Amino acid sequence: MLCYDVGMGSMFLFTGENRYQMSEERNRWIAEFSRKHGSENIIRLVATGLTLRSLLDEVSVAPFLAEKRLVIVDGYPSFSPEQLDVLEQNLHPQVLLLFIDTRSDRRVGGKELLRRSTVKEFPLLKGKALEQFVHATLAVRGCTIAPNAFRLLFDLLGEEQELFALELQKLSLAASVHGNTITVQDVECLVIPAEGVLWRVTDALASGKPEASLLMLHHLLRRGAEAYALWNVVLGFVKNTCAVLAAVQSGERNQRAVAEATGVHPFVVRSLLPYAERLDLDRFRRFHSRALAADTALKTGAHRATTEAPEELVGLLQELLLTAPS
Repeated sequence: MLCYDVGMGSMFLFTGENRYQMSEERNRWIAEFSRKHGSENIIRLVATGLTLRSLLDEVSVAPFLAEKRLVIVDGYPSFSPEQLDVLEQNLHPQVLLLFIDTRSDRRVGGKELLRRSTVKEFPLLKGKALEQFVHATLAVRGCTIAPNAFRLLFDLLGEEQELFALELQKLSLAASVHGNTITVQDVECLVIPAEGVLWRVTDALASGKPEASLLMLHHLLRRGAEAYALWNVVLGFVKNTCAVLAAVQSGERNQRAVAEATGVHPFVVRSLLPYAERLDLDRFRRFHSRALAADTALKTGAHRATTEAPEELVGLLQELLLTAPS
């Protein structure tokens, strides 16, 4: 049963960081609404460039030859409280308006929309909840997963549920040819490490553990990560550290203030602040110069590193990781 079937209001908001579950719920709404009222009574809009006038044209009139109309807006247009007043006053009682946005609760207008809407939140699954999702998904597909393969899968994918859903579909098909149990070999052959997992290389650097960073680098390369993707991660680490270190050198220690001053994401600032506070400035300058020179050499062809033959790039990565100040 959808929430609009139990007599709630006509304005709804999906919010949260779990894009996978949000997408699944949106698809469930569309399928159920189509079954009851017909797919021709569903209108999809994009928030970018959407004006209040355009939205009112879709939501202020009664559905044509139907009991209800569903209007889905992907994203949230930055309407003022006064514009939301107009929207609420003109929303037809037979029209359901659904906003889908992962960022709406971080904006002034979004906070106002939270107050006025029937809200469904989609938090990220973590820990045991994500593990249960994996086992339940495989059970539906008639598969199991070996314990060592299960641990490796989490090492490679982190905690992004959407990636797990895609990879489990692929792995279960592969396992169906040899007993329906996913093995380490299946995971090693088929699963590409998630982009977020690549940051474990620089997480180790920020913790003052260059040797651990080097081990993680080779672990990810063996599991199919691209050397150029890892190179960009390391360059991002150098850039962000430079910005946070400059803030620290100017006397700023507050996480939020550093994030606002540098444009670096607050989560990244949180991990880099302790690192920047203990860095020797001259050592970091030398490290920064080596990274800049290596990247320039790559871009000007001084190193013959390609996706197919990344050996020289891997060598540069190893050198940078081992010479990073800790």
